[in-house]
Amino acid sequence: MKERDGVPAAPHGPGAPGPAPGGPPTGPPLLVDAGALVACRRRADDLLARLETSPAAPARLAAAALPPAALGTGFPEAARLARAHARLHAELTGLSRALALQLGALADAVAAAGADYSGTDAEAARDLRRARDETERGPTPGS
Repeated sequence: MKERDGVPAAPHGPGAPGPAPGGPPTGPPLLVDAGALVACRRRADDLLARLETSPAAPARLAAAALPPAALGTGFPEAARLARAHARLHAELTGLSRALALQLGALADAVAAAGADYSGTDAEAARDLRRARDETERGPTPGS
């Protein structure tokens, strides 16, 4: 364990204190300036708002699928290009959804950490788990 600014770091790994499955955190108290948490939350909220209004928003990407015939018909290269475009489009849409989930989860996690997890309801916990699970699973084409 290293110290930073005179504060010992929390141990990590097997045997380290941590949350019980489904229960509140049991580790050392959060040692972060409340202003830093507020700034982080604002930044995450801002990034999420900017994503949702950008061309990379999940809904906009999903609606922007290119019909296969738009690249031509009657020759194999057009069909291959259409399949590659569809695959890329599906992956970009999945990545955009994952980014939106991660930004939302970051904002929620920062808010929960700032309140020492008091008031974290089942819905917020479910959203955080969903973001974690989708991140671990990776983007799924067409999701």
